[in-house]
Amino acid sequence: PDVYIRACTSFNESYDILLIKTDKDGNEIWKKTFGGPKNDLAFSIYVVDEGYIIFGMTDADENNYNIKMIKTDENGEKLWDKTLEIEKNFNIGSIQQISDGYIIAGPVRNSSGNESDTMILKIDKEGNEVYKKTLNINGYDMGKSIKETSDGYIIAGSIAIKSDSSIYQNALLIKTNKDGELEWTKTYDYSNKDWLQDVQVVSDGYILAGYTSKKEEGYLDYGGDYMLIKADKNGNEIWMKTL
Repeated sequence: PDVYIRACTSFNESYDILLIKTDKDGNEIWKKTFGGPKNDLAFSIYVVDEGYIIFGMTDADENNYNIKMIKTDENGEKLWDKTLEIEKNFNIGSIQQISDGYIIAGPVRNSSGNESDTMILKIDKEGNEVYKKTLNINGYDMGKSIKETSDGYIIAGSIAIKSDSSIYQNALLIKTNKDGELEWTKTYDYSNKDWLQDVQVVSDGYILAGYTSKKEEGYLDYGGDYMLIKADKNGNEIWMKTL
């Protein structure tokens, strides 16, 4: 409670990962830099018993990157680092610390760029890949936020559906089991553009936060506003509010 730890990105001749520890008033206690000849960017950091786990990205080639994991002790001294190769055109939506490691979700596009599927990647506490699954859902789906549930994972995002010459974007909720196998999906359609940014697991279901362009009294002409959805454990809407 009396210190803060931050992972960010530093630029010298290339981008490096910068780890900073400060006191509660923001005064620097120490800082460490991790990187190599390629660009390395910090994404998120987690506190573990032995110190810290940093997630970042490192250049794979000119147009793609791999996931980089660095483990340090409580003084910021590196214990190990690992690089996990990922598919081209994969974009990290979120990384979450879970009971037995880490889970990552995000969209992956095909080589032509005209289709997208949600991919999840599970990693153990030592930075080893447990599995990688691509969820084949009809449409152009993009998983954004993932959380652990008692029996698997819940992913919030969006799905684009083409109808005649128009494209509609619906909010999307995806449920998988512990092995990353698809169990069910739910879509929420309030306008021609709805999407979810985050999901939280609550005792009786889920709270979903996102955006809708649904027009109601008091809305601006050019768009909608924030959206909050309460869903039960099967993804069925209980209520929806706009803010």
